[in-house]
Amino acid sequence: MHEHDMPAGEHPANDHERTDADVRAIIKTGVALLALVMATGAGLRWCYLSIARHDPIAEEPVTGDPHERLPPGPRLQTMAARDMAAFRREEDAKLASFGWVDQSHRFARVPITTAIEHVAKQGLPKWPAKSEVKP
Repeated sequence: MHEHDMPAGEHPANDHERTDADVRAIIKTGVALLALVMATGAGLRWCYLSIARHDPIAEEPVTGDPHERLPPGPRLQTMAARDMAAFRREEDAKLASFGWVDQSHRFARVPITTAIEHVAKQGLPKWPAKSEVKP
């Protein structure tokens, strides 16, 4: 609206644009979105509860014996932290001891500290040139 189109005595600083947004439409849209979110939550809760109540997997025994509900082993880890600690102790023991990796091919392991000292004193072995490598 231009200044010359306004009635006498009204100034644009004292008024607002009436054609920008329809407040009723915005409120209706907000209420509709709120109702949709609430209906979705209620529907999902109903689905979850009905599935949990009528779960065929939980009702049927896995092994065929109605008294035995657990499947036969192997079972999943129940104490993963303890199992990992035991695995690391075994690995550390291997890194700190002598032993055969493959005795028939004469592959042995040495403690890692011994291997590091050996390489520090004597260096790495020289690699053969490409022409010397046999397939």
